[in-house]
Amino acid sequence: MKRSILYLLIMVATLVSTGCREQFDKATGSNSTPKTSIGEPYEVFVICNDNHWESYIKDVAKIVLEDEVPGLVRPEKFFHVVDHKSFEAVNDVERKHSNILAVRIDATNESTRHDVAKDVNATMQTIVTVHSPSVERAAEYILDHGADIRQSFEENERAIHHKTVASTVSDEPKRIAKEVTGLDIHIPGGFSVAKPKEDIMKWFVRKYDNKAQHIFIFTEPCEDFNTFIGFEDIVDKRLNIISVEDEEGTAMGISKERPFYLDIKEINGRRWYEARCCWTVEGYPLGGSMVCYYTYDAERKQIITIVFALFSPEQMHRHDMAQLESLMYLIK
Repeated sequence: MKRSILYLLIMVATLVSTGCREQFDKATGSNSTPKTSIGEPYEVFVICNDNHWESYIKDVAKIVLEDEVPGLVRPEKFFHVVDHKSFEAVNDVERKHSNILAVRIDATNESTRHDVAKDVNATMQTIVTVHSPSVERAAEYILDHGADIRQSFEENERAIHHKTVASTVSDEPKRIAKEVTGLDIHIPGGFSVAKPKEDIMKWFVRKYDNKAQHIFIFTEPCEDFNTFIGFEDIVDKRLNIISVEDEEGTAMGISKERPFYLDIKEINGRRWYEARCCWTVEGYPLGGSMVCYYTYDAERKQIITIVFALFSPEQMHRHDMAQLESLMYLIK
């Protein structure tokens, strides 16, 4: 499928194979720590020859980086390609973008590869450089290795979020989370303890004028993880205790009309199962994005579940959800 897309691009574009041998200059002239990177953590700036950009790289970069994030209430991209410049035209400010994809074409390269550099021209920066003997092979490589390239930018985005969320802490929610799970879970400042009508999960909320971030934490007894089934029903049961002003028939729950995306993540040496979905409220036009993580605690014979949910009817969800999800990578 990827090669088919590439061949289609070849048919509709003019091939320009002029090699690009210009180096992407690093910051020089100062021994001090570079300034913080610019741009949003979900933006990617591309540096490559103009002809290569127009013939192939623009299309494959957008295919890989602007793929749709699963489990959000409305379509949103993983990353946004904000602009591109040639190696000659890029200026010192643009070199400080937080995420940069550089494509260097040199006919003397024997193969196509990519490397990742951190904090080259600014702190909190990742530069992914693709080296290739031809623009065709570079485009095909980006399609084939898109997940790895995107992961490098995702790691940098998490690092940027960590700088923000780790600077403050909500002591009482953090203490409660530790008491329930045995894990050191960082709960950023601004989260307060909410009181569900039944004490079968812990609920922390951070409210703004037009949105709210929620964290739900609970455990489920489990003697044998190999026999564990019905995670979706377990989460739904917990959420059902939340309702609009305790009104009957207004229970919160997992949306049955939206997909339920499952994945496995290895985070800090622990295996977590990830479920991306949307939540809704019965009888109300309310809902939002949600991602659930669960893991097995063999020592305590229990399933630990952490749920991040967002209510933000007027704003996009991708950035706020990414900030919440980054907390998983701070768990000790």
